[in-house]
Amino acid sequence: MACKDMKSVPLLTGVMMPFWKHRDRAAQSGRRMSWRLLALTAGVTLLACAVGAIALRFIEQRLVASAGENMALAAVEIAGKLDLLLAERYGDIHMLTVSPVLHAGNPAAMTPYLKSVQDAYPVYRWLGVTDPNGRILAATDPGSVGLDVSQASWFALVRKRGGIVVEDVAVTDGLARALAVTFAAPIRGQGGEWLGTVMTQVSLPVLEAVFAGTVMALQAQHGTAAVIEYQFLAGDGTVIADSMLREELRVNLREWALPSALLVGSGPSGYVEETHMRRGIPVITGYAKTKGLLNWGVLVRINHDDILTPIRQFLWKLALVGSAVWLPMVTLLLWTGARLQRISVQATQQAEQLTATLTSVGDGVVAAARNGSITFMNPLAEHLTGWEQKDAIGVALSKVVQIVNEETKRAIENPVANVIREGGVVSLGKRLLLITRDGKELSIEGSAAPIRDGQGALVGIVLALRDDRPRRRAEKRQASQLAVSSALVQSKTLADAAPPILRAVCETTGWDMGAVWLVEPDQPILRCETVWLAKSVPAQDFVAATCASQFQSGVGLPGRVWASGTPAWLPDVVKDPNFPRAPIAAKAGLHAAFAFPIKIGDEVLGVIEFFSREVRPLDAELLDMMADVGIKIGQFLGRLRMAEQAEESEERFRLAIDHATDAILFLNDRHIIQWSNCRTELIMGQPMEKLIGSSLMEAFACQPLARSNLAAIGLGRPVPPLMEFEIFLKDGRALWLEVTSTAVRKGEAVVGWLLVMRDQTERRRTEQMLRQSEKMASLGTLLDGVAHELNNPLFMIAGYAQLAVEELKQGRFEGLTDELSSIQEAAQRAAEIVQRTLAVSRSSGGQRQACQVNGLVQRTLDLAANDLAIHQIQIQTHLQEHLPPVLADANDVVQVLLSLITNAQQAMASAHGKGMLTVTTALAESPRSRAAAPGAEEQSAGEIGGQGDQANWIEVRIQDDGPGVAPEHQARLFEPFFTLKPAGQSRGLGLSIARRIVSELSGTVTVESEVGRGAAFIVRLPPMQDQRAEPPEPRPETQSNDRRESSDKALDCQIVSSESGEAHAQLPHETVV
Repeated sequence: MACKDMKSVPLLTGVMMPFWKHRDRAAQSGRRMSWRLLALTAGVTLLACAVGAIALRFIEQRLVASAGENMALAAVEIAGKLDLLLAERYGDIHMLTVSPVLHAGNPAAMTPYLKSVQDAYPVYRWLGVTDPNGRILAATDPGSVGLDVSQASWFALVRKRGGIVVEDVAVTDGLARALAVTFAAPIRGQGGEWLGTVMTQVSLPVLEAVFAGTVMALQAQHGTAAVIEYQFLAGDGTVIADSMLREELRVNLREWALPSALLVGSGPSGYVEETHMRRGIPVITGYAKTKGLLNWGVLVRINHDDILTPIRQFLWKLALVGSAVWLPMVTLLLWTGARLQRISVQATQQAEQLTATLTSVGDGVVAAARNGSITFMNPLAEHLTGWEQKDAIGVALSKVVQIVNEETKRAIENPVANVIREGGVVSLGKRLLLITRDGKELSIEGSAAPIRDGQGALVGIVLALRDDRPRRRAEKRQASQLAVSSALVQSKTLADAAPPILRAVCETTGWDMGAVWLVEPDQPILRCETVWLAKSVPAQDFVAATCASQFQSGVGLPGRVWASGTPAWLPDVVKDPNFPRAPIAAKAGLHAAFAFPIKIGDEVLGVIEFFSREVRPLDAELLDMMADVGIKIGQFLGRLRMAEQAEESEERFRLAIDHATDAILFLNDRHIIQWSNCRTELIMGQPMEKLIGSSLMEAFACQPLARSNLAAIGLGRPVPPLMEFEIFLKDGRALWLEVTSTAVRKGEAVVGWLLVMRDQTERRRTEQMLRQSEKMASLGTLLDGVAHELNNPLFMIAGYAQLAVEELKQGRFEGLTDELSSIQEAAQRAAEIVQRTLAVSRSSGGQRQACQVNGLVQRTLDLAANDLAIHQIQIQTHLQEHLPPVLADANDVVQVLLSLITNAQQAMASAHGKGMLTVTTALAESPRSRAAAPGAEEQSAGEIGGQGDQANWIEVRIQDDGPGVAPEHQARLFEPFFTLKPAGQSRGLGLSIARRIVSELSGTVTVESEVGRGAAFIVRLPPMQDQRAEPPEPRPETQSNDRRESSDKALDCQIVSSESGEAHAQLPHETVV
């Protein structure tokens, strides 16, 4: 205990005795010598005033000294609590660095883990994990994820030192701004490689909460009127926390030369009288310094006047009473006796109040004369020494107060001699033991001060003693908690951590044996896991019995704690009826025991019990501390369980991915392949080791079609959720891939891409055959018309040939040229009909080029014209001029239009044997754009495929006046094998294939219909200038010199040419056939 130097205190007993003598003498002679009464009264009054002043001075000094010591002890207690808080957080950051969850590097797993740590320890304001570059991967605050903290001072220190860094209180920048202490530590892999940084922050309010209990106790001791304030200083004297002025980080008390701020960093704890730097009033300031991770100072102060106000108020009252006594004594001598009696009573009350004041002091106070005999002891001193005051008065101080050194057991120097030699306040020393009257040893600390009379002569000493056991017990328990945290950090399993934990708890708290019990996972029993026994305790039989025992819920001390989930204390296990090991414990000399649960939430995982050879009463503080230890061990086991579950989950995920039939790739936000499955190797033809770490474009370097379709991902453009393209393997085989792309988001930010590639080669081949089959089926319905159209030129050929034969027989040659020319024209016309039909019937080569929709519409109508005429179907066309071209395969578009026209013809013919077919082309707005306009109708039913957000479309509307389509059938019209025709007349594939072709062209097919009022099928294709996908590059090896392909391409080019020329000159027009 540190004490402030104080002036010598007066000897109360010596100055009070003359007062009583003068009072008695005045009472006896007052009636006989009234003329001397005034002088005597004046003398007594002066003497009383002197006594009051001396007493007041003594009491003020004692009160100031006591208050100063209280402030100093409060500062020491707060500093100890801060050391404990920082040490626990230091242990926590150790444990976080070895967490498998953080080593796995998975932000999705790290975030809930960090939140669970924050929930378990509410002292944390924020927890986060960064990558090696300083970017936050996971945090308890989602808003801080993604921030770059590489410029933070703590990050630089961690990278430089490679160890744990504790940053003093500062304003956190980049995160939510607040005053906080930052803990940071590196996360390293098994090979020592740098994986990132884990950091935690403890906010200033949490640190200030440490002050609350101590300050509230001081406030209760000094009353609500007293002003108790505190300040919390950094190592350089900067104010971190201020209970009154809130000048955090704005004031440096050392620079202002505040005495307490200068003393807190230069010596042991203590107190000092100083002037308040703001209010300019005297204050008593206790100071102490933390001894742990950060060199902080704690100041606790109280106003000087708040300490002395009660005694000064009493002085004023005494002065008033004196005045009331003095004036009547001067004017009313006859009342001398009564007045003397009143003064006597008042003096007695004063002495009693003085005694009560000394009795209420929080230290044991012993006063002794100069010769060393005891003259006074307060109740606390009686309690500490075991002596009563009546027995101790006159006894030598060295006999009543026997103080020895704890280590050497030698008596310390006589305090009386020490004070006489030093002439002032002296400390008794450190690590002292007080030998009580019954021989017990108590750990104490204390000091001695001189008592002087009015002339300043030393007439005795006053000894202040304080029980040091609570402080030492707190230090040992703090050491126990630190040892437990250290054992958990350094161990990988409970089997490794249990022995050092048991040993640390036993050695620091004075217990002799400890055991760890765990709940068996497959049966409801407790089994002993580990036992620790002090070497000096002969309890091997009890250890063997403990190891061999198993307990069910509620049986024995471990079973009791398991059943209740709360700690339990047994003062003497030998006398407990529910302790099966009691006989063996009695033989081993074991008595007191306590146990506490190891818990995760409400689940009890095990029990830890401790034994002592002494009978000990309940220690609630120790039980609370051990309950916290049980929670820490439970969290340790929980982390081990989570790590095992995470490994199992990761293994199951990897097996599932590797056995998937699709190729799966994951790209980071820089489009680098992070991982892929085994199927990817088969499809890509590259080993997984080569793929991982390469960019998406590098992986498809030799696949122009793939690069064209996947370019949007690398360029950050909108990506269609489903893509199909063709790639070519090294052996020359072609594969069609269906690729699904999904953006992986964290909040609003895209942190990666998941690509799923499925081999669709067989499906594409099957679809191509179905298209060709359906195309031939559609042409089959037109054969009557084609035959009828072909008969005309054939009839002309036959007629002119017969005419030419007749002329030859007759020998007339002059008109033969005309007949042969007519035959040639008819043959060319027949050839064109055949070529046009064959062009549609051939399988598509898959090559897209610029095509005019009007030309394709006219080409399709030419094919169907004769069949429509046979079935009495009239045709109207409304073709808008100057439409932009579309990027498509001409034969595919003709197949779509032909399928829709054929369906319309069949519907009208079956309904009423004739009809009107209207074909319209136009540049139209997107249905979504119209739906967004005010008052727009809902999107038409049956819309299929394509780009839903396309601004403009080339629209082809095919309207018939047939029976229409019922609403319940419209949504299914484009499903494969769905048909409204009688069985055997249709396979139900035409519209499905049409939808597929249009979708591949990024277009849509919709139907609008009312029953009885016909149906309209609308095909919408994006114009070429708005086409999103780049034209696919042709396969070099598929180029052919086949004349039919050349003629098809020429025909397509002719369509574009004719539409740009004569066809445009005729539009808009109406044609009736």
